Amino acid sequence: MKLLKIDKVQQVVFAVVLEPDTVDLQGDIISAEEIEKACWKYNTESRVVGFRHQKELDAVILESGIVRGDGYYFDKSVTASGESEMVRTGSWVAAIKINDNKVWDGIMNGDYRSFSVGGFAESEIIDPAISATGDQGGGN
Repeated sequence: MKLLKIDKVQQVVFAVVLEPDTVDLQGDIISAEEIEKACWKYNTESRVVGFRHQKELDAVILESGIVRGDGYYFDKSVTASGESEMVRTGSWVAAIKINDNKVWDGIMNGDYRSFSVGGFAESEIIDPAISATGDQGGGN
């Protein structure tokens, strides 16, 4: 999940956890319906933030939910990248308070620029034209 906004004063990061119908780094595509199920399950059964999929991080989930309606716009004046960002409808977004000062320092100096959702899923090949590298074919 890419960091969209960093609140330096409150040590909070805002990020997209999962975006629907987009090829992720593992070459998977997740529907809005499955993202909603995962979000709700996480919110009711877990709410743990891990660090590099190895240990629990001293952090608190402040917000975790699904973007509804026409999507959500982050103006470039508040984004981590300095570019305007539109978050697609059906995306899972989160605001996370980072209490671990070493990790926060790593976020601030650019060592950590994203989060990765962890979990287990059953997958199925829907479109064989999409390879495991995320190439959707067509050469574009």
